Amino acid sequence: MIRRLFEWGVVTESAGRVRQSPVGVTDQEGRAADRMAEALRAVPAGTWARGWVTALAYRPAWNRYDRLHTLLLAVRDASGTVEWITTGNGADGCAAGEPGAGGRSGSGR
Repeated sequence: MIRRLFEWGVVTESAGRVRQSPVGVTDQEGRAADRMAEALRAVPAGTWARGWVTALAYRPAWNRYDRLHTLLLAVRDASGTVEWITTGNGADGCAAGEPGAGGRSGSGR
């Protein structure tokens, strides 16, 4: 049996130092996107950040996770402007592909 899960995370950069902040796994794509968005909003003003949601296949028989593809990327610049880039074909309606392979982008959410 293979179970589909969704990983989310946020990376920040301040004063030339990159730091991975919150990261998590959930069974719902929408919940992963919401948690990633919450983590982006929590990043202090003046700090660049990038967030993502990636589809995973969990194979319990092998005790293994395989990353399938990135469904959503979000980049927040130091001014607080967020660019959302949907890239994958997930259960909650994102378009198919790898990062940068199409989809749509826009500011805000």
